Amino acid sequence: MKMPNAKIGFSKAMTLGWLKIDKKHENGPTVFRSTDDATDVVKDTLADIKNGKAVAEKTIQDLKKRKLISPVITKFYSISRGSNFSTSIEKPEADLTADMLQDGSWKTKSFKEYNFLAKGAPITSGYLHPLLKVRTEFRRIFLDMGFSEMPTNRFVENGFWNFDALFQPQQHPARDAHDTFFIFGSRNYMCFKTSSRLPGKS
Repeated sequence: MKMPNAKIGFSKAMTLGWLKIDKKHENGPTVFRSTDDATDVVKDTLADIKNGKAVAEKTIQDLKKRKLISPVITKFYSISRGSNFSTSIEKPEADLTADMLQDGSWKTKSFKEYNFLAKGAPITSGYLHPLLKVRTEFRRIFLDMGFSEMPTNRFVENGFWNFDALFQPQQHPARDAHDTFFIFGSRNYMCFKTSSRLPGKS
């Protein structure tokens, strides 16, 4: 007959010195009892745990590994009546109205506290013009290609940087006087304007 826990029990009994093996016995290796006082320490420890007594942490970890004990968490709650206890549910008022002031009902009403840190309702704003959307898309494309933005507050620019650096042909229509406004007294600089008048003339 096989016992499922016999191997574990035999190993612990040998460790505690309760048993001994005589390998030179005439009938072969034989197990003998080596003590008359066999105190089951594990049983006593489990009883101490059950009764709530303090047990060494090392012993508890050893019993956990052997799956003889398992931790159980028990939570207790203490409930008592508070200052706002009520047997009926009443929705707090959000605003103080003129009717409440007239009939005096505000004295028995409960009001909702204001949350001054709450975010307000989103404001409906306008939308970008379609041409601005296209310009933004082109700007993103050129930046992704490695181009960098130059200062946009220079309304007067050198003709070299405005035309020649961009490899614009000399006969390109954009170089004509009706598309480019040159500064008075110098043809090396130009000014882009939306007006049809030349600078310095009325």
